[in-house]
Amino acid sequence: MHIFREITIQNPARFRKFVGIMKRNSQLSTLIHKMEIRPEYNAAMLLEAVEHLLAPRLTNLSTLIIQSHPALPTPASLGFGHSVLRTVTAWLRRRQRYPHPPETYVDLRRAPHWLGSRFGCVTTLKLCKLQFVDAADFGAMLCAFPNLSTLHCVEVIWFQSSTGHPFPARALKGVTNLHLYTTGLWLFGCEDLMVSTPTSLSKLALSADLLPPHRDLSQSISRLKLERFASLVELHLICSKRFIRRGWISNVLTHIQSPVLRRVKIQIPFMGTPDGTSISERDFWHQLSCNSIDEVLSRPSFSGLREVVFAFDRVAETSHDLPYRISVKLHLPKLNEKRMLRVIFSDRSKNVS
Repeated sequence: MHIFREITIQNPARFRKFVGIMKRNSQLSTLIHKMEIRPEYNAAMLLEAVEHLLAPRLTNLSTLIIQSHPALPTPASLGFGHSVLRTVTAWLRRRQRYPHPPETYVDLRRAPHWLGSRFGCVTTLKLCKLQFVDAADFGAMLCAFPNLSTLHCVEVIWFQSSTGHPFPARALKGVTNLHLYTTGLWLFGCEDLMVSTPTSLSKLALSADLLPPHRDLSQSISRLKLERFASLVELHLICSKRFIRRGWISNVLTHIQSPVLRRVKIQIPFMGTPDGTSISERDFWHQLSCNSIDEVLSRPSFSGLREVVFAFDRVAETSHDLPYRISVKLHLPKLNEKRMLRVIFSDRSKNVS
């Protein structure tokens, strides 16, 4: 019966089948600790069904993953508005029309507000390639998870920021681990999410693409209010795969005021690319601003720091590792002298599971 510890739901038919199994054997609901939802179509109806009919039965569910299905059709063919609940139809009429999202995204522009606190046992929520009308819709969804401690958002977008406070205090009240990653789609109102995150945050991951390219870098980072997180233990900074925005890493680090920070991880794209092109090594390290990183992390305010990890996204198994290990040490002499540096190579693919 251990096979039910983790389940995946992709369509209403599979959902109905699983609910039927649980009705015949109620003990199964206590075995499930992790559930993944990958809607093949009609995402709004499937998510609402899971919330109202399935979540109350899963008393030991601790991890919920919602992400796009690999074979997801274009949003235009998702078929909303025909079989959804009457309340959803009324909610739809109040909405404006927005451009179609990328075809690999789960379309939640027409999803209903998540009512109540249905997922009381869930402590970890991982979202991948979801899109909302605005930040308030996302905030309303988070309110369904009153005991959330870990929130991973990979390519989660909304079309516009909201007036007022899009994230109620209860939406993020217990979050201590926040991971925000995107590529090329900067978030309207990302600062609203950061400002609403509790100051007790212990782990934070941010990607460079979250910062609006048309706004002054220092101003954008200041608006995130990173100095609020005085309990931060681990910081993970993810560079853009398109280009390295000069100075963004050291600028972020200057806003960190956590005396308990122990680990900084900097994830950067491999210099070689699959098509064989690459920027020069000199330009690469210049764009990374290693001197500034070395200087900032050597300040007394980072005296508790124990490890600085440089994680390169590996493009191919044949990539040569040694030159990067040597270069990191050469370009960060102060941290190298303290024996804090570590260089690792990881798969460049991103997945929330």
